[in-house]
Amino acid sequence: MINFLNSWWQLEKIKQAIRRQNFSQAEKLIRFRQQQKIKLSLLEQLFLQNINLQEKVEEKNKQLLSLEPILKLSQKSIETNQDFITYIENCFKLIDHDYFKLQCTGIEAKVFEALEISLVDYLMAEINDRHLSQNQLKIEFQKAQKDLKKLKQGNDPDYNERFSAYVYLIQYFLENIYCNYLAFFLVYRSGYFNDQLKILDIAAGPNTMLFGLNLFTQSLSNFVDISQFNFSYYSLEQQLSLQSQGSKFWRYYLNRQAQPMNAYCQFNTKDLFEYKNFKHQLPKLFFDFVVISHCFFYDDQHREQSYFIYKDIFKHCLSEQGKVLLIIQANKLYKTYNSFPQKDIKIENQAVNNFVKLLGLELIWYKYLTSTGERINKKDSFGQFARDNLPKQSTIFKIQKEYLNINFISHYAIDDFIILAQIS
Repeated sequence: MINFLNSWWQLEKIKQAIRRQNFSQAEKLIRFRQQQKIKLSLLEQLFLQNINLQEKVEEKNKQLLSLEPILKLSQKSIETNQDFITYIENCFKLIDHDYFKLQCTGIEAKVFEALEISLVDYLMAEINDRHLSQNQLKIEFQKAQKDLKKLKQGNDPDYNERFSAYVYLIQYFLENIYCNYLAFFLVYRSGYFNDQLKILDIAAGPNTMLFGLNLFTQSLSNFVDISQFNFSYYSLEQQLSLQSQGSKFWRYYLNRQAQPMNAYCQFNTKDLFEYKNFKHQLPKLFFDFVVISHCFFYDDQHREQSYFIYKDIFKHCLSEQGKVLLIIQANKLYKTYNSFPQKDIKIENQAVNNFVKLLGLELIWYKYLTSTGERINKKDSFGQFARDNLPKQSTIFKIQKEYLNINFISHYAIDDFIILAQIS
């Protein structure tokens, strides 16, 4: 009898709360009765069903609200021009061998030849301004070249020699811009490119990503009006010599262009591993893209430290719908797992996905770009393949031969994974 009266009294209090529209109190009382294993009345059951329905509606509303930034981004993204895409695919002789592997043996000659000529003129002026004897120049170049040769030996260079920046510009700069140009093309082709990009370039070196973006927009300008394009580029680089030479050549190069790219550039010289001391200087939740191009360490300890820092930078700096663009050389990706390039696509997929997950990211797409069209490249036959099939770096050869003792013409070649991802 007492239990019946208590139940009746509780139900009356629930009815009163509902009449007064004190729904939170009503729900609290009903939940209490549920915990007491009391059989709920039809009114109580209907009330809970209504609460559940409202929660689902609120969840749907939240999902719709979360789609608004995507809608805004899609409105800001430029519509892809199929004629331009076809033009670039033909220039670079792009062949999709499968969904992931993309062969590339061509180039957009006009923009790259102009860049190469400007680079040679700039380097000759810089070297002459040093006022060093030929013997002194030889010594400085040899020391810097020895340091950068570590790249070919599976080690991390120090980039601390007097002429390290010059050796990089002479030997590696053009090929890396070639890769970065193609990265922006793939971003464009997949619909993620817009005319107001804000880019954070981590371990930017001499700003190869900026040059890649510039050359890409030059090519695009023949098909689309780019006069209203405006980019923000933030370079984060440890080596002052690399960054200063890159920014100096950037200004030199822009002055030679009839229609310079609109870009606000900021160059910050910081040691990545001192991130906690300069984190507050980085714009928060600002960037559309965080880019890491080829800055993935061979050394296990440095690699682990850098991954931790990269993950925090992504969370701190990316806008709500921001993306991460990763470029990593094929052998370095596999070496991370003490492995070698594989023909098996499943193994390749697993390697890429594991790499992305280690960075706290979720894969959107990736492409393996290769000059040969093969997943396993043979060094002994690549030289002949390059001479027969790949575009030459003819203009810069004179400097390469004179200062780096390179006796063969270099070619534009690629063997990299280009990966687009987002925070998981």
